[in-house]
Amino acid sequence: MAIALHGVGVSFGPVEAARDISLAIPSGEFVSLLGPSGCGKSTLLSVVAGLETASQGSVTVTGQAGMVFQEAALFPWRTLIGNVAFGLEMRGDRRLSKSERLARAADALRLVHLSRFADSYPHQLSGGMRQRAALARALVLDPDILLMDEPFGALDAQTRSLLQAELLTIWERTRKTVLFVTHSLDEALFLSDRIVLLSARPGRVVGDYWIDAPRPRDPRTDAALAALRSRLLAQLSHEIETVARAEHDTDWHAETDAPRVPPPPPVLENVGADI
Repeated sequence: MAIALHGVGVSFGPVEAARDISLAIPSGEFVSLLGPSGCGKSTLLSVVAGLETASQGSVTVTGQAGMVFQEAALFPWRTLIGNVAFGLEMRGDRRLSKSERLARAADALRLVHLSRFADSYPHQLSGGMRQRAALARALVLDPDILLMDEPFGALDAQTRSLLQAELLTIWERTRKTVLFVTHSLDEALFLSDRIVLLSARPGRVVGDYWIDAPRPRDPRTDAALAALRSRLLAQLSHEIETVARAEHDTDWHAETDAPRVPPPPPVLENVGADI
């Protein structure tokens, strides 16, 4: 397994972010974490990356992991190729000369179709281009695992769609293991082999779905995904309402007239193209 979590819990003082998370992700699989705000999705990603420590349970990661955040966080004083090469510099690989580092950075920029902008600075690029550069910065290290924390969340809808397709192309070419955090159900359905649904805080696994539908997909019109989308939407709505009730410290439905969605049971199932 590329990633294995067993009984993982994460707490920050009195706040319990995640509880009893067990998850096994084989090499080459694209898995999305979906759930309401505050359910511990990004926290779990940080635990897998080694940026946070689990309070309980065990975490096993096989191979090197690279991380892509929601913000590109490029150095404004470096060109694009300089930003992408930075990870190789920090790794301190003495086997690589400066020219070799730049050659690898150029290869990574070609992978995300940014070769023409290698000598440009971040302020000269669009948000989507900066995010592609951040992906290239992770890919240049040739990680076995990509950890992606809402990497397209701040982009406009058109750019987001383009980058989703770009990411799938790169994943199909490299077959790296991807653990992808998103708030978007349609994004998860479009990209993933598997969707893991987390409950309201403390985050627990309440659904684990394998999607055996061919790509490319359109979750809004694909009849093969319609039943799964409806079921996931009902589960996600229930968890979001749980968060809303907790934050308002009252009966959320009494205040909003929103329809009550019954809590679904935890599920683990395969979803094929014949839904």
